[in-house]
Amino acid sequence: YARRESDLDELFRLLWLAHALHVHSIHNSETDSTLDDLIQEGLLREGVEADALRSCTTLASSTPLSIVYGWFTTKLRESIIRDVPPPMQAAVLTLVQTNISAMRGAAAGLRHPVFSSSMRLCLPICRRLSNAFYAASLQDSR
Repeated sequence: YARRESDLDELFRLLWLAHALHVHSIHNSETDSTLDDLIQEGLLREGVEADALRSCTTLASSTPLSIVYGWFTTKLRESIIRDVPPPMQAAVLTLVQTNISAMRGAAAGLRHPVFSSSMRLCLPICRRLSNAFYAASLQDSR
């Protein structure tokens, strides 16, 4: 639903950041070193983003994920308002938010000890959502 490549890149970055934070939450990683690594990898931006996540007491809670999904939803909404015809905007935003909720619910199930070694399951979920955005952007550009 985003027509600009820069918007797609930003949306994908935020999805991958959420995935990385989920992985680190399961492994109870050190907050400062994890955030520094995410900055080095280009997933997290120094400044406001890093400061917001540093204010979290731990990465092992849902708070960092909620913050990142909030950024994602804000960026998505901006793209939808700019690129999607007004009569379709609410439906598109609802559809994407429903998919994000399902993805977060599936990822939450992975925090169970039985699944903690199976993090590969999150990657296909992120890829599926990424592919859906990419396919929708191609279809809209026709």
